[in-house]
Formats: sequence, structure tokens, C-alpha cells
Amino acid sequence: MPLILKKENMKNIKHLILFVIVISCKAQQIFPLNTNFEEIPQGSYIKDLNNELSPYVGEYKTNFQGNEIKLFIIKETMKFFKSLNIYQDALSIRYIVKNSTGNILQDTQNMNFQPNQLKHTIYSRGTYPDKNTIWFNYGGTNCKVGW
Repeated sequence: MPLILKKENMKNIKHLILFVIVISCKAQQIFPLNTNFEEIPQGSYIKDLNNELSPYVGEYKTNFQGNEIKLFIIKETMKFFKSLNIYQDALSIRYIVKNSTGNILQDTQNMNFQPNQLKHTIYSRGTYPDKNTIWFNYGGTNCKVGW
């Protein structure tokens, strides 16, 4: 059966095509790393444009109060933070804490975090470039101790 387009239907088709183009061209807005989340549209992307996070990526080890602590820091690109409804490049810290006899007290290195999980998570939220410092949100552990 042949497709027959009437002149009055062509106007509707043009409007539909224009609508689809406008919707598909709506771009995600990108902002620099230390942009205030409260001043940007929801769904925006706070991007590490100047590679401020990269120097902190790696493994770190220290002793504190007789416990050995290992930190594993990675950079996550476009991490979605549901509570803020934004995407952000962020550092994620996983850790292992051992007592003086080598027994593991806490280990998040191989935990499988759910997308919106807070418990056990540590994510960067911004930097203080003039102080060579990064600030983090920590989701706490059991009963949110440490949050």
C-alpha cells in the first residue's frame, strides 16, 4: 500500500521533526570542578577540566593508633550523585584497616557498592587548590558511625 501524505499532514510532520531535533539537541551543561552544586541546573556535569584530581590517585599506607591503614584512591568520571541530581568527576577511596597482629578490622577494597549507596563510601566533593587539599563526604559505617 503506498504512503500518501496530504498537504495538511506535512505541517504536522514538520512540527514533529522540529520537536525531535530540539529535544535531542538539549546538551548537558558542563561546569568546572569547584562549582557550587546549588547554583547549577539539575543533571549538570561538574568536570575535572584541569586534572586537579589525578595527582591524588594511587595507594597510600599509614599507621594510626597501632592499626595499619591502606587507602586505594581512584578517579571516577561522571559519577552520578542522586542526592544532588548531578554528575561529577570524583575521587573514590576504598580502604583496609588491620590491627597490630594483622587481623582485618575493616575492608572496603573489594566491596560491590550499589549506585546510590552511602554506607562505607568516601567520595570527593571539591578541592581547595590554594591549600593543595581535597574535601570528601564519608558515608560512615555501621549505624553511620563516622558520618
